[in-house]
Amino acid sequence: MSNYKLVAFDLDGTLLNSDMTLAKKTIDNLHRIIDKNIKCAIISGRNLSDILSLINDLDFCYLSSLSGALIYNNSTSEIEYLRSIQKESSIKLIDFLIKNDLITNIFTTNNIYISKYSSLYFSKLYQASLKPKMIDSLNLDENILSIQILLKNDKELDIIKEDIKNKFNNLEIFNAGYSCLQINQKEANKGAALKFIADKLNIQLTQTIAVGDSEMDLPMLNIAGMGIGMKNSKNHLLDKVKFITKKDNNNNGATNFILNILENNYD
Repeated sequence: MSNYKLVAFDLDGTLLNSDMTLAKKTIDNLHRIIDKNIKCAIISGRNLSDILSLINDLDFCYLSSLSGALIYNNSTSEIEYLRSIQKESSIKLIDFLIKNDLITNIFTTNNIYISKYSSLYFSKLYQASLKPKMIDSLNLDENILSIQILLKNDKELDIIKEDIKNKFNNLEIFNAGYSCLQINQKEANKGAALKFIADKLNIQLTQTIAVGDSEMDLPMLNIAGMGIGMKNSKNHLLDKVKFITKKDNNNNGATNFILNILENNYD
């Protein structure tokens, strides 16, 4: 019998297929995992409303959005954890981004603010459900949980990422895919989210499994008892994980691998 009690899944590139949906087989597998009395959580870079719209009625215990900035108890429908960007840092960072004419998306607890319309943002990152507001209507007294920057290409991303790192030492900066950077307050990351959820459930980290496909997932893959990279991950992630799924996200790779672990006592 496997000793694992909690599985944390990323969404994009992990549970979701290329159509950004949960395949029927993936849903069936998730039911099988949950029926084994295994707690399942989502730890994603997406906003909470997006996650809720995607999981249907699946019995996930916790949902962590914006890469660990917000943690939601799916059983009680309550937000249990918020880690916002410090006000002084957010003001300086937003000023820097606007002066450099960068496409900026700002997530607060209840809203999203954008600096300009981006077809990339709406077509590939699938956040249109929040009905974004323009950035000039942002109230800086709101809790700013996360800031995303959309760049032209990965070369520009690397330059901007390094520039922000040099200017701000109290922020987490992740490559979010699609030439996008995601910025959170320090310690608002997927690893901290997994630890928070495990502690709430009185589960040891050695009894957890985490599955993901990108740089943003590394904090939880590194801290989990078993960290698993998706077959469809980029090489820089695959080089840093011990376990890799046999199939990709279009072939139920994550849930198939988890079931194999649970049913074959694979450690």
